[in-house]
Amino acid sequence: MALRDRFCRVCAALCSKAGPVYPLSRLPAYVEKASECLGMQIDLERDEAEGLPGVVCKRCCQLLHSYSDFHRRVSEGAAKLGRILAMRKEKTLEQQQQQKQQQQQQDSGVQSLTLT
Repeated sequence: MALRDRFCRVCAALCSKAGPVYPLSRLPAYVEKASECLGMQIDLERDEAEGLPGVVCKRCCQLLHSYSDFHRRVSEGAAKLGRILAMRKEKTLEQQQQQKQQQQQQDSGVQSLTLT
């Protein structure tokens, strides 16, 4: 095992202590999730040239998978709350417009009664 494949690319744990390791070259979805969720830029060719590890430990794979699910859930929840708040705001504006129209109608009715 080459020196660069003895450490986890994410947590830098020594692979023999971290348990099974997985080559990043076989985990394109993991590389994408690491970028999206962690802001970790993994460029396999550049990393290899720089001597950075090309493997990830099982624990980091599991943690990123869990975090990715959580991150997605939070994003979906925030979007849903945004839609709910927008609908409430729209409904409130409609109610205010209706009240304003009703008040204007009442005011014009009162004015016509006082004129006659």
